[in-house]
Amino acid sequence: MRRAKQLDALVKDVNVYLRKNKIKNEDDPVFQVVMWSLLEQHLYQGFNYFKDMKVGDDVIPVLAGSSVHFDYLQLY
Repeated sequence: MRRAKQLDALVKDVNVYLRKNKIKNEDDPVFQVVMWSLLEQHLYQGFNYFKDMKVGDDVIPVLAGSSVHFDYLQLY
């Protein structure tokens, strides 16, 4: 089943929150509510560990490659 554009926008907004607040804990209430809501609707696609990498003057999110050394969580 495909997600509605509104749900994609919600996941994007939650990811901004997770990144800005450097949320590393899967027990974060915002992370939990959105994850369980997506699970209940059979629309959950998972999450991963990210870190910020400086490239020139920009800071971009990249996959951390490790569940030990990361800066924040991101939902898919």
